[in-house]
Amino acid sequence: MNIIFKSLIVISCVLFLFLPSASAVNYSVNSSWSNGMIQELIDNTDNITGLYFSSSSGNIFININLIINKPISIFCDDGVLFNGSNTAIPLKYAFKILSDNVNIEGFILDGYVTGFIGESVDNISITSNFFNNTDTGIDIINANGLVIFNNSVINGRYTGISIENSNNTNISNNSVSGFNKGIDVIETNNTNISNNNIIDNNNIGFKLDSSENTQIKDNNIDYNGYGAFISNSNNVSVENNNVTNNSNHGIVISSSKNSKVENNVVSGNNRSGVFLDEVKSSNISKNKVENNKEDGINIGLVEDSAISKNKVSGNGKRGIFASQINKTVLKDNIIENNNDHGIRAINISYSELKNNNLSYNMKSGVYVTNCHEADLSNNYIYMSFENGLTINDLFNSSLFNNTIDRNIDFGIYINSSSFSHIKFNTIKNNWDDGILANGIFSTDIIANILKDNGGNALHLLDNADCNIYNNSILNNEGKGIYIHSKEFGSGFSYIKNNLIVNNGGEGIFLRYCPFIISYNIISNCSKGIILDNVPSVYPPYWNFSIVRYNNLSDLQTGMQVTNSDNSPSIENNILKNIAEDGFYLNNISGSIYFNNTFMNVKGVCIYAISLGGTITSCKFVNSNTGVYLDSDNVSINKNTFVNVIQGIRVFGKNNNIESNIINKSSEGISVNGILNYIGYNKISSTKKKAILIFAHSNKVEYNVFRNNYDDIFINSENNTIYKNKMINSKHISINIGMYGYNKIRKNNIQNKNMAIKISSNYNTIIDNIISKVKRGIFIKGGKNKIKNNKIKSKTYGISIMGHKNTLYKNTAYKSKIGIIIMGTKNKIMSNAVSKSKYYGIKLNGDKNQLSKNIARLCKKYSIKITGDRNTIKNNKLGKKISKRLSIKGYKNKVKKNKA
Repeated sequence: MNIIFKSLIVISCVLFLFLPSASAVNYSVNSSWSNGMIQELIDNTDNITGLYFSSSSGNIFININLIINKPISIFCDDGVLFNGSNTAIPLKYAFKILSDNVNIEGFILDGYVTGFIGESVDNISITSNFFNNTDTGIDIINANGLVIFNNSVINGRYTGISIENSNNTNISNNSVSGFNKGIDVIETNNTNISNNNIIDNNNIGFKLDSSENTQIKDNNIDYNGYGAFISNSNNVSVENNNVTNNSNHGIVISSSKNSKVENNVVSGNNRSGVFLDEVKSSNISKNKVENNKEDGINIGLVEDSAISKNKVSGNGKRGIFASQINKTVLKDNIIENNNDHGIRAINISYSELKNNNLSYNMKSGVYVTNCHEADLSNNYIYMSFENGLTINDLFNSSLFNNTIDRNIDFGIYINSSSFSHIKFNTIKNNWDDGILANGIFSTDIIANILKDNGGNALHLLDNADCNIYNNSILNNEGKGIYIHSKEFGSGFSYIKNNLIVNNGGEGIFLRYCPFIISYNIISNCSKGIILDNVPSVYPPYWNFSIVRYNNLSDLQTGMQVTNSDNSPSIENNILKNIAEDGFYLNNISGSIYFNNTFMNVKGVCIYAISLGGTITSCKFVNSNTGVYLDSDNVSINKNTFVNVIQGIRVFGKNNNIESNIINKSSEGISVNGILNYIGYNKISSTKKKAILIFAHSNKVEYNVFRNNYDDIFINSENNTIYKNKMINSKHISINIGMYGYNKIRKNNIQNKNMAIKISSNYNTIIDNIISKVKRGIFIKGGKNKIKNNKIKSKTYGISIMGHKNTLYKNTAYKSKIGIIIMGTKNKIMSNAVSKSKYYGIKLNGDKNQLSKNIARLCKKYSIKITGDRNTIKNNKLGKKISKRLSIKGYKNKVKKNKA
């Protein structure tokens, strides 16, 4: 003991940092002192407050292995080194701290198992030391008020700095490298980790476990395994750190809550930049996360958190990967140039993805699977190398006010959606479809702008009960709205108030689904609306489809409906400036076409093949052909045709063409089928023929003709023309061609030229009233029956060129010639002819029979006969005998004719 005190040098009395007493004494030792001597000094010197290691006899101290069991400040000359590996087995520690209020500063330690150990101590300061080649540099357990400052801890086996079960710890300005773990903090609260350089640690740069209230700030965490690994810890703040080039994830937070990761640079890490697992109530914001080899930010099982205002770029996989997130917001992030999806989210619920800017990502900008009760809004997604937005299973969620621009594939791709809303998005310049959705149910697609996309604007597969309203669909290369259900009749589509303009394909194309299409404006597309295979009633309460109040203009074809048995109603639509057909209808049953307006249609306004149903109250203006019908059992009624080349053309049977108005057409109605009914129509001012019949057994009844060139032309047999009114025709009112057996009855004809012309046999002309005409009835044919007609004509009342015709009880008044016959074996009986300018009856032919006729007040002859073997008897002629008969021929029988 005396030797120790003789060597003791009292340097000065210095107030020790941690001691309230002013009687502090520092003692100095040098390398000649053994560990035992120094330990004895510490243990047995009551007034020691400072221990100074001097380099006066050399700077290397061997086998220092001290227990610090009292408050003391330990410091040294520059360059003092403790060598802990001078023995066969390295020393366990240089200092073992078992007392409060210890300060250790300025040492170099080499070769120890652990540099400094501390347990159950308060107010410890470890400052400016250098640790080399230790298993663990600093290992403190159960400390309070611990300061580890400005140390260098390098080249160890296990952990550079290890803190456990402590409180109020400050680890700052240290350099830790070359360990398995750089800094390891366990079950420690109120900790500050700042301004450290944590570099090149094999497993983890910084680890925090089961701790509270930790601040990790302004550190450089580079070239480690994991950069920072935080688990089971709450209220952790990770701010302003550089976390770069680590071989695993940059920052990991697991099973923690109330974490904040902010303003960090996280780059060049070999896996994800930021990785969160089972995290609640946390905020990841304002970080620069770039060039990591896997995901920029990877979060899983995260709840009630926010990922915001980060710049995430150049990462090897996804910008942000989120799995099983709930009540979490991803917002205001810039996500660009990542080698996979910009954002990839799986199983998200009650969460928001909004205000993110995503560009130049190598797959989808955003790819979401199982998105329930979520809001994706106000995102800008630009130039993704696959889809802009991809969603698998969207439920009760909203896509709102996103801008999706210039993506390589689809703007939005959705596989399965129900009870969701796609609203107010701008989807433009994408290389394929604007929106492609497969299997969507009860989804609203409302008020979106879809323009300049390379494919279809909106493409739906297998949808049911979807509302497609108020969208602007402009300048897309494909179809505007394309809906194709694989399952026949899968559900209704409600398509309303959309603006569909300048698209390369059809405006609306529906296949295998019922629909209501209304109030849309469709212009400058190839075709307006295409409806194919509209299904039958399914389920039972969906009993019809409707197309109504649409405005279609400047199209190749206005509407095309094919293969439908769902009785669609097409009503109140306006079509104008159509290059080909207005409606093209093929194989449709039970449809109603009501109050549609067609203007300037260059082809056929309604072109119908195998149609069942009614075309009614439509308007056809300034067009080529109004209706072309190749169908049976169709009603065409109450339509108006103005200035069309051809009003109605019918191929088929049992069709009813009634109560139509046709004005200023070239041709009114043309019928090439049988058993059709043409009645109660008003046809005026046609340039050619008002009605043309080219097939048998049709009925033309109760029509009104006015100012036409020709009223009716028939070139077939067994047709009935009954009770029509014909006024002021310019050429021929009724013209029967080469086929006979037609019935012309009770028509009222007032014509400028010829009333009836017959060029065939076996026709019946009965009870017609003909007035104000040049010629009444002209027949070129045989075995026709002309009966009870009343004719007032300027030239000829009845003219016949043919044989075996029967004229019975006709009246001809004030004609040049009442009846003129050229032919044989005709029967002219009981006719009344008066006031003819020339002849009452003039006959050129043989073996004709004239009997019981009345021919009076004729200026030349009542009857003039040129021919042989004719019979003229029982006729009542004029009073002047000289003007009664003129007969040339032989063997004519003339008897009982009288005045």
